[in-house]
Amino acid sequence: MVERAEEIEVHCQCTKSRFVDDVSVGIALVDMYMKTKNVGDGRRVFDEMGERNVVSWTSLLSCYAQNGLNGLALELVFLEVFDPISFMFWR
Repeated sequence: MVERAEEIEVHCQCTKSRFVDDVSVGIALVDMYMKTKNVGDGRRVFDEMGERNVVSWTSLLSCYAQNGLNGLALELVFLEVFDPISFMFWR
């Protein structure tokens, strides 16, 4: 299992090399943090990502579900992915 210091080192190296701006690297960092139960750090990386796509959203949602945070995953879908007002009037 990855230790906390190793997570920080990987994240720092990605930041120093400016790879952190790449969406696939951001997704990998989110996945790394979530797999080691550092959900807060994973969400922080996700929030700081300059570009988000379907893969990044799916990764975040599946990581929440894998960590037993199903309610948070559903809340994220309905409050951030879908616009609640337009969803109500969608036909």
